[in-house]
Amino acid sequence: MLADRLFEALTDLTEALDRTRTLPDASAVIADFALANLDSDHAGVALHPADGGVIRLAATGPVVHDLDAAQALGEPGPGSHDLEAGSILTIADTRTDTRWPAWSARAAAAGVLSARLVGLTQLNHGSATLDLFSHEPHTHSTAGFLHARRAAKHAGLGLRLVDRIANLEEGLASRTLIGQAQGMLMERYGLSADHAMSYLRRNSQHANVKVRDLARAIVADRDARPGDQPSTM
Repeated sequence: MLADRLFEALTDLTEALDRTRTLPDASAVIADFALANLDSDHAGVALHPADGGVIRLAATGPVVHDLDAAQALGEPGPGSHDLEAGSILTIADTRTDTRWPAWSARAAAAGVLSARLVGLTQLNHGSATLDLFSHEPHTHSTAGFLHARRAAKHAGLGLRLVDRIANLEEGLASRTLIGQAQGMLMERYGLSADHAMSYLRRNSQHANVKVRDLARAIVADRDARPGDQPSTM
């Protein structure tokens, strides 16, 4: 019966993720699903960039943010770990945990007595985890372990698809914006397409900004200086 309910919930999760268009929105859907179906009192989704650190994409309550803040203040915790998809890290009782004593003590003081982190997927800017927290110790059973892993597989697939679509849309928007700026330079200064693009690249390097951001400024007519014709060299 529990497996049937989980299957229905996963179907609903897949449909809900299909309606999202950004990582934060998709992550919020996953966190809400976890809160309702995976024996947790608090849940969140975190991004672990390749260069280190943790970015909280979604949280079901302030407790999750408080635990993030503890890590940011130099109290290493389980959230500092980058997990592969399907991998699970469990703290059965924060009152007796010896791996991250300072963080676990902070969690216990906040009423979080057990935690489980599940690797979701690899995204464009890092890996994602589903973080589950409970007010009771030893709440994560073997069945819960299997359910969390199964749910993570579905959630990870949905999150990765949203990430890919968002990256494609961002890339398309950037190319459109750069094309508009290129066209404006061609019209304004009588440049060829290649010379206009060279101008954008050269000035983006000189100003240490992305070509996309320079193009946005040109399209918005910011920093425009009439008569300052770019070189065609």
